[in-house]
Amino acid sequence: MKRAAEMEKQRQLAANEALDMPDLGGQEKDGMQTLLDRYGLKEEAVRPDGNCLYAAFALQLNRTGPTTVSK
Repeated sequence: MKRAAEMEKQRQLAANEALDMPDLGGQEKDGMQTLLDRYGLKEEAVRPDGNCLYAAFALQLNRTGPTTVSK
């Protein structure tokens, strides 16, 4: 009983700590969406196979064609 109570206390402390942490995943997603919107791109799932970065890049090139991106 005592161990279960201690574990529950630790779980609650961890949950409270998580509430105070910034949502880094949400911030990254918002930043990516801003860039995607700017360049007329959209997020699309790519099979993770070790070459997924290149597959994602090729997918976007095939959809939009090569373009010049200015800063």
